[in-house]
Amino acid sequence: MKTKLTVKLISVLVALSMVICCMSFAFVDVSAVTVNDKATGSAIAGSVVENDGFTWDNATVYFLLTDRFKNGNTSNDHSYGRTLDKNGKPISGWDTAPGTFHGGDFAGITQAIEEGYFSDLGVNALWISAPYEQTHGYCDSGTGHFAHYSYHGYYVLDYTETDANFGTPEEFETLVDTAHEHGLRVIMDIVMNHCGYNTVADMEEFGFGTLLEGVTDYKYVIENVSDFNKHIDYQTSAEDWGKWWGPNWVRSGLPGYTEGGGSDFTMSLAGLPDFKTEQTTPVSIPEILKTKWTKEGTYEEKIEKYGSSNTVTGYLTSWLAEWVRKYGVDGFRCDTAKHVEKSSWKQLKTACVDALADWRKNNPDKPGANWQQDFWMTGEAWDKGVGYDEYYTQGGFDSMINFETWGAGVFASSRVAGLYQRYADEINTKEDFNALSFISSHDALLTRGDTSAMIYNGSAFLLAPGGVQIYYGDESNRPMFDGLAFDGAGGSGHSLRSDMNWDSLDQTVLAHWQKVGQFRNDHVAVGGGSNTMLSATNGVAFARTYDKNGVSDKVAAVIGASSNADITLDVSSIWSDGQQLMNTYDHTSAIVTDGKVTFNSGENGTILIQEPDGKPIMSVKGAAKFKGTQTVTVSLEECDSATCSIDGGNKFVVTNGSTFEIGKTAYEGDTIKITLEATNEKGSSRSVASFYKMFESEQEPTTGDPDSTVPPQPGKIYVKSDSAPYIYVWTGENTAQCGAWPGTQMTEKNSDGYYVMELNTTDTYNVVLNNGSDKNKSRDFKNLNGDTYLEVPSGNYSAAKVMSGSGDEPSEKSVTFTIKPYSPSASYHLYIWDADGSVLTGGWPGMKLTEKDADGNYIFTVNGYDKVSAIVGLGSDSKRTQDITGIIDGSCIEITSEDCTTFKLTKPEIVLSKFQTLKKEAREVLAMTSSDYTASSWNNVSAVMTTSNELIAQGEGVADEALVESTLESLINAKSALVLANAGLSYAVKGKTTIVGVAVQDADITVTVNGKSYKTHSDEITGEFTVEATALTASSVIKVDVERKGLASETYSYNMSNGDITSYIPPTTTPPTTQPTTQPTTPPETKPTTPSVEKGDVTGDGNINVFDATLIQRYIASIVSMTSQQMQAADVDNNGKIDIKDATEIQRYVVGLSSALG
Repeated sequence: MKTKLTVKLISVLVALSMVICCMSFAFVDVSAVTVNDKATGSAIAGSVVENDGFTWDNATVYFLLTDRFKNGNTSNDHSYGRTLDKNGKPISGWDTAPGTFHGGDFAGITQAIEEGYFSDLGVNALWISAPYEQTHGYCDSGTGHFAHYSYHGYYVLDYTETDANFGTPEEFETLVDTAHEHGLRVIMDIVMNHCGYNTVADMEEFGFGTLLEGVTDYKYVIENVSDFNKHIDYQTSAEDWGKWWGPNWVRSGLPGYTEGGGSDFTMSLAGLPDFKTEQTTPVSIPEILKTKWTKEGTYEEKIEKYGSSNTVTGYLTSWLAEWVRKYGVDGFRCDTAKHVEKSSWKQLKTACVDALADWRKNNPDKPGANWQQDFWMTGEAWDKGVGYDEYYTQGGFDSMINFETWGAGVFASSRVAGLYQRYADEINTKEDFNALSFISSHDALLTRGDTSAMIYNGSAFLLAPGGVQIYYGDESNRPMFDGLAFDGAGGSGHSLRSDMNWDSLDQTVLAHWQKVGQFRNDHVAVGGGSNTMLSATNGVAFARTYDKNGVSDKVAAVIGASSNADITLDVSSIWSDGQQLMNTYDHTSAIVTDGKVTFNSGENGTILIQEPDGKPIMSVKGAAKFKGTQTVTVSLEECDSATCSIDGGNKFVVTNGSTFEIGKTAYEGDTIKITLEATNEKGSSRSVASFYKMFESEQEPTTGDPDSTVPPQPGKIYVKSDSAPYIYVWTGENTAQCGAWPGTQMTEKNSDGYYVMELNTTDTYNVVLNNGSDKNKSRDFKNLNGDTYLEVPSGNYSAAKVMSGSGDEPSEKSVTFTIKPYSPSASYHLYIWDADGSVLTGGWPGMKLTEKDADGNYIFTVNGYDKVSAIVGLGSDSKRTQDITGIIDGSCIEITSEDCTTFKLTKPEIVLSKFQTLKKEAREVLAMTSSDYTASSWNNVSAVMTTSNELIAQGEGVADEALVESTLESLINAKSALVLANAGLSYAVKGKTTIVGVAVQDADITVTVNGKSYKTHSDEITGEFTVEATALTASSVIKVDVERKGLASETYSYNMSNGDITSYIPPTTTPPTTQPTTQPTTPPETKPTTPSVEKGDVTGDGNINVFDATLIQRYIASIVSMTSQQMQAADVDNNGKIDIKDATEIQRYVVGLSSALG
């Protein structure tokens, strides 16, 4: 039961948006739809919209490979001895080789969930690679002959255990629980068709098969592994091979086993051992698991749980359903669905429906236990499109993966309208039918392009009817695996599984996908509604409406519109005149008039329209690019205040119209992120605004000076070239200035030997130099103004560069690489393209190589780029390499076959420079708040930062390298030695169980009373914390420890024999832990004097920090009283009142957003 005092405090803080809710559904946005109350109980997956707005009909599924996503626990990176040498040391290149485990794990996924990565993207379901134990060793990759471990989760060893490389059962449980807390459903990738290949490591460990002499050495290599199969006897000893899965379990063609069959159900797919799921004859536990479980000491326990006899499908079903029953997994993605009988899939689905019901019943207090929809299943049948068939009617599937959309071609602007209409008509008119569309996947391809292409793909794909599946990195433009030829489209797929590009996220693309993804997640109508095409003055416009099962929702959108254009669309079919609408993409609003509404398309040509939903609308106004610092303004609607954080620093409270300065927490070239969060009675909202701090040398965006008296000058181009070049010039999208391609040959030369051409335009222009054909041309030189000087070295147009003038890319970037020929007489063609797909060496097969270095290797330079892709060949379609991606400066391509079909790419190791590392470490300090740490430890950091800032200002290449290195070491040491400020107590009374205090914001707090510890967390705004302990006595000793992000405070201690605490005691004056041994002397009588009062120092400890703001808040809530001196210090704005504005001003001062108080 809450006391009246507690209720009053809570009501005050909620009204101020300064209390962080610790309920299990924290951070989950409530959908912007009208939802009627529903009775509890289960329902068919997809048939009901949950109270949090989720339905499988509108699923946004994020598919990630656990191993390649994020490493949250490095201690498990080499489980089972994977990628260790004979001495137990990691093998060089283990975390960059294409077929090894790279370290991603459950802990890393959990971190990403807690950081809000998926929520920001609008994702509502996570599809993770199979978490159960995989084969311990590797197989041969085939092409490339590198070690191919089961990092992807498709080569199962034991369904009953987690794979230790991914994490422990406890870490998996934490992952699922954390996902559920954030409104995310968890989908496991599962395989019922096959087990993993035999590997040397597993054969040795579990004693099956016949190994020959010399095979052990192959466990300790990750390259050139193909010969290990020569050291395994695949022809004899059925007894030895019977100790594996056994002939009753799988088809494999080994001695004693049957061969794979010719049908989809009996074939050994890619040579994998095929489970005999069709047979009805009971089998026992396979021999390998008997051996394994006996060694682990779990055999008796598992036999009791799963039984000693069952069918193959029965065992697989029991093992897989246990993940649902134990952890509350919400769904499965079923691999190779067409290779397993529909009846087996139906058996699995039925068991999992029951298992999820059991988990919810057995865990009523866990997040997700009150969800109503049944267990959900989607399946993969290669090349299947949208169509209702026996997978649904006989197999029990709720959804099937839609292969029509891979590559995103069907989303082209000329086709997308018809596609939307067909999908909505086919998918959303059946209650038990859905499809899961994708544009990229782990074994198909990565749909990639330049920023504008991926922005359009984000709009068109995420707004598709039915379910959609993002493949990790679609939203960030993650590239293919560097140096690996494309092997997707049903192949091995290693090239499609590069590590998540956390260090090189395309922030522009990501920000766009986040906006569209959140809009989709907020509106069931997007994925689950009917579709109506709308007329609009530009772009593709459509509406979606949803009205069933007690839920109503309607939206409209425009995609693919011209940038920054006012778009008028007819919405009379869904909204009446006078209806206010909002474009959630930019938070603008408009009124429907004459059936029409007009919004601006913005830079990305996207408009997302909904009715105002009542949830907070937040934005930050300011120049997207700026120099130095700038003042930005907060705009809030539907809320009185919001919490704000700059670059992950301490949060503070803002109100509508609040202004603050940004730029101090960043260096030139950095992106500053401002995060706003607010909650009202309609739900919670989160908004992230990004701003770029420009280099002083960069040209600031300008709209021109209307009062300028200097007329703009026409463009003029100067080209240094051995022969007269052709020049193709265009403005705007495609307005040619010097004739159609290949343009006009330059003939006029000036006295300096430059070819010269004056343009008949004052606009920004673009140029391609060439020799009169596609076969030898330069890259696109874009956004040029006035005079521009270009150079073509030795007739090589692909190496052309800007010598001076303006443009969109610095001329100093270049890629020089060598090609080591198969033989000295080999002659090659080279075909090169950039990240946007622009060809740099003319039409296929490219240009013939001529220049060689002293070692006989061909050498080639591409100016204006830092990374390119290439094909080396003999001039034909068949005698050539595959795509060679990720070529950087200093790379070497070794051709290893006469016909060029094999190659080896070697690249120089890219290590973040000491300067860049110093800049990264220093920027983290800029976002810190000094009062969060003890003065002595912060002074050490501050002293090093003085030198750091001086070096960073000098720039890389100018700053002394030795000093940079020593400063970096000093800064890292000083940061690791930081000590958090001590906590203080504000309420501790004998006979009471409640203890209240204040510490640094958002920290883990341990309160120890008489040796018993209590854990809690300090508020992210006020720093206040509360614990309920045993009743305090006069002999009780209270100790408080604070931890945050690996740092800790000293222990604060208070002895209750010193008396009760009913008002705040600053931590800087730690009271004695025992009573004084002598009575204090009586001070001499003096005349009273007026004490000096410092505005903001409410506690009177000589410092202004969050504790002062907290004391004001407690005063407002009538929890504490203040002396007249404290009230004078608390009235920061000098208006004669003490209110929340005073607390807010102190917070702004503490985090550096204002320079003075009073």
